Amino acid sequence: MVSPCVAQPGMEGTSAQKLPSSALWPDFHKNGGGGGSWTSYVPLLSVSYRNKIGNFTKVTLARLLLAHSPTVTRTSHNPEFTATPRCGRARIRTRPQRAGIQLCMKLDAGGVEKVWRYLKFSRFVWMLQKKQLWLSRADVLGDPWEITLAGEQLAHMIAHAPMTTLPLPDVMPETARQRAERIIPMWRRTTFINCWSASDHESHALWRIYCGAEGVAIQTTSAKLRGSIGGLPLLKVSYETPGSRKQTPACLDLATKKRPMFWYEREVRIIDYKEGTNPDQEIRGYGLDWQPEQNVESIRVHPEADNSFMETVLDAVEHYAPALKDRVTRSDMSEPPPF
Repeated sequence: MVSPCVAQPGMEGTSAQKLPSSALWPDFHKNGGGGGSWTSYVPLLSVSYRNKIGNFTKVTLARLLLAHSPTVTRTSHNPEFTATPRCGRARIRTRPQRAGIQLCMKLDAGGVEKVWRYLKFSRFVWMLQKKQLWLSRADVLGDPWEITLAGEQLAHMIAHAPMTTLPLPDVMPETARQRAERIIPMWRRTTFINCWSASDHESHALWRIYCGAEGVAIQTTSAKLRGSIGGLPLLKVSYETPGSRKQTPACLDLATKKRPMFWYEREVRIIDYKEGTNPDQEIRGYGLDWQPEQNVESIRVHPEADNSFMETVLDAVEHYAPALKDRVTRSDMSEPPPF
């Protein structure tokens, strides 16, 4: 990636560096101006240009389609930037998000909410052996609507984003739709997700879908999970019709939206946007270091499992994570009725 040094009107003789043809990535540098400033490479989706006679060209980055930004996640700001490029530097101003619109839904502040992960036995053993959580690339999760820009949201973005006209060599002008068609597939291949379900109790549907006839559910709390994943965001998924919000979204916003028919999952996601990942590489996921013995509160064995499977689970836990053996129990759904 390169930092753009844009040749400005009235600055004859100033050469302009080339931006990569595959993306438009301005380099924002922290200027010490408060909590709303940070250093980040941000893919542009909406850019407008306005010239000032005898002065620098002022660039208004209105409604950026952001890559992962911890600052935005932590402060729940909706980014609106005014930047004056000076060889790649930009002064950044943020303002709070409008009331009633959330970038992404947060878990309960107390962190006592139970979260569950349903696993086939082979994946459960892998987790104990490796002491890792598996984060899958977004486009291999099985839902083609992962990280999708559609409907009124897409129409709104197109209507409010004019064609870019960067005065740089080898940078072709592109419409807002063309930018979306380039950036959205890239995000799917560079965003990695680990899925949990937030609920006070087990889910019959999730047992059936993710475990088949033999599987295991591990349970912890949102606080323990959040504190054990190295600062990655832990976010609740909201369920809504794709594109129903008239705003240009951030990557994290799209990664925390699913269609209403998945509401039963009550999903909570660990999300990692790998900014430097080559989207053309066949990396289907990666293991995030995690300590099951320190973080798992309960291990539930499939409600339809027989005694032999229960013994197999106990043996695996005793071998790879002996501190968890006393936390292995049968599913609550295994309890028979009184008569």
